Amino acid sequence: MAISWTASLKSVSLNETEIGFGSSEMAVFPNPSNGEFTIDLLLNNNYSGEARIEIINSLGQLVLTDIVSMSNGHVVDDIALQNKIISGVYMVRAFVQSKYYVS
Repeated sequence: MAISWTASLKSVSLNETEIGFGSSEMAVFPNPSNGEFTIDLLLNNNYSGEARIEIINSLGQLVLTDIVSMSNGHVVDDIALQNKIISGVYMVRAFVQSKYYVS
């Protein structure tokens, strides 16, 4: 199940805001937003290290990458897409410890 959101010059609208992986969770909020939103990823382990957050468009093209530091299996990443993308459907994906978490 993929979470998608639609962006325009003034707003980003999320169709789904959470997806779980066993006891791991990814949330994307607020819904709708003005192009700024937060990704909250909580893993079911105590991993501390690097994670890569990616925003992908409906053509499968990577439109934004953000490298963040996780601590004790948790990271909160604030994203600002204002004027960086066109309206459409997008996917949020996190790559941590050789695994993808998709929303």
